[in-house]
Amino acid sequence: MQFHAPTLVTQPRRVKMPVADPAAPALGVSAAIPALAQFFKADRDTIDFGIDFSDWLVANGSPQVTNCVYAAAAGSPAVPTIAAQDYNAQGETVVVLSGGTAGDAYWIDCTLTMDAVQLREGNPNKIISRVLVRRLHIVVYKD
Repeated sequence: MQFHAPTLVTQPRRVKMPVADPAAPALGVSAAIPALAQFFKADRDTIDFGIDFSDWLVANGSPQVTNCVYAAAAGSPAVPTIAAQDYNAQGETVVVLSGGTAGDAYWIDCTLTMDAVQLREGNPNKIISRVLVRRLHIVVYKD
């Protein structure tokens, strides 16, 4: 099977994390982690992809991001070459992938760690440090 470049690009290589996740029943009882988005990459490109968690963070107490790691998900059909990755405290994350073979499909998990936040001023209760894992699907085509 020959893979070719998509003729129409309808999405940027960034996706915003929705403020509310889909309800569990909508995912199915045994559903794997659903992808936030699917992107395409040419086999010879070194190119960036990312997830913007900023709106989600603001809606969930405005914690600061303390760590972010992109890695191939367990069970990914192929393992990508991660050339670089970065994040900022406000929740913008990026991973740079290079190479690949036409027809490869990658499941890339972004593991985001946030600090604890106070629920509201004057309230001694805190939301403890949290960890989110969200997935991107990347498909490689022949350029």
